[in-house]
Amino acid sequence: MAKSRVAIILDVSSSMQSIRDEAIGAFNEQVEVLHANSKEVETKVSLVEFGTEVKEPTIWNRRTSKLTPLTKDQYNPSGMTALHDALGTTINKLTALPEANDPDTAFLVVVISDGAENNSKTYTPQFLKQRIQELEKTGRYTFSYIGANQDMFNVSQSLGINIGNTLAFDASEIGTRNMSTTYAAATTNYIGGLKRGKLQAKAMFVAPADEPEITSKTA
Repeated sequence: MAKSRVAIILDVSSSMQSIRDEAIGAFNEQVEVLHANSKEVETKVSLVEFGTEVKEPTIWNRRTSKLTPLTKDQYNPSGMTALHDALGTTINKLTALPEANDPDTAFLVVVISDGAENNSKTYTPQFLKQRIQELEKTGRYTFSYIGANQDMFNVSQSLGINIGNTLAFDASEIGTRNMSTTYAAATTNYIGGLKRGKLQAKAMFVAPADEPEITSKTA
């Protein structure tokens, strides 16, 4: 059985307040999609929130069957945007897991933010880009970025995330709901690839006629 470790890095800065309900809904929809496929792909989920600083993970490497819906009590937007520190911290924690070197375990890291980095103190874009490229060379890591009020091409170039794994959305109620629907469909396709033994996606949000471009672990 293929195994999947999914880390969602969620912006909780003050600007997310206007789409708070929709952001919560987007996370919960992802968990539903992942859980629906958990009988064929063993999946564990992590949730890392970041504002002015990176919070201790709300959820860390937990089976989907053990998760409960995210609520307003757990998600309270405030502060600035330490996005780079959140991504670097998450990468370090994932690569320290016992299954980090398991050839049958795939890792999906998704950043969701409605604004650009403005408060990180530890990790630079240059370091993150190098680290992301190193991990992608294993054929088991997929990095994705979902952002509003940002240029996805610049994000892709700065962090080394495949442009096909980036998605721009409008930071409104409707825009965030539409993003959630698109994100859920992309995750379904990603999981479908895992079922076929393909452990890395290079174009989650640029779907050809049938499925995203995915490379296998033996490529």
